[in-house]
Amino acid sequence: MFRDRTARAILATLVAVLTVACSGPETMGRAQVTPTQLTLGYGQSQPLRLTFEPLLELDKVHGTPTVFVHLLHPTEKLVRTFDHALPGPWVPGQEQSYEIDLYQSVLAEALPAGSYRLSIGLYDDEYGYRWMLDTGGEELGRREYVVGSVEVPTARSHPRFAFSGGWRPAEKMPNQQVLARRCLVAPAALDVSDAPGDGSVRLLLNVPPPPSGGETALRVGSDCGTEAQDLDAGRHWLDFPVSGKTVQKGCQILFQPAAEGERPCLEVLAWR
Repeated sequence: MFRDRTARAILATLVAVLTVACSGPETMGRAQVTPTQLTLGYGQSQPLRLTFEPLLELDKVHGTPTVFVHLLHPTEKLVRTFDHALPGPWVPGQEQSYEIDLYQSVLAEALPAGSYRLSIGLYDDEYGYRWMLDTGGEELGRREYVVGSVEVPTARSHPRFAFSGGWRPAEKMPNQQVLARRCLVAPAALDVSDAPGDGSVRLLLNVPPPPSGGETALRVGSDCGTEAQDLDAGRHWLDFPVSGKTVQKGCQILFQPAAEGERPCLEVLAWR
């Protein structure tokens, strides 16, 4: 009888060990995006809301939990990324919901017209480890989940833009998030005209620290109906509404670096 009890105990232990070993990684949380279907023309920016519902503490954290958002060609080729650090700490039971920009910057080449898929995932930016999520969508492999579709039309979807002043020529970039940028080394202007209707100009600026150590690194003003803004070092999304008479006559956005020779860079230029 003793041997029977021992054998049963050993068997139960083996079953428990095998169950844990075969269960695999656990789902860390739920994720969704809205809208799940959208149109993204050349030169256009669209808001995308991401919502995360943490269920468990993240394991294997060595760096910063980072969200990847991928735009995929029908052949599954990656054509655009919109990666960003998770805005808040990952705490089980504490939902976080926020918006990002999906965009086709006019600084880069246009995507071919057609239907694309949108996928997301969550990873450690230092080790590259990806955590398992529940999105209700197809998993493509390596914990990348399809959450929506994007239609790219052939029609132009933005005003006309003209650069003047201290802009440097456009530079191609070696990634799929910022494909091209234009930096400025002296006061410069961006003229906006022939808008397709009411909307706003969306800019992403990457501003280096001022050489003097002051707080303001770049001053941006306009006659588009927005007050001047003093920017410190960092990456900044700016929004310039264009409506009413401005749609017809156009307007101008002015850039004043803190010092000659500084290189604030325009990384995204789009219309919403």
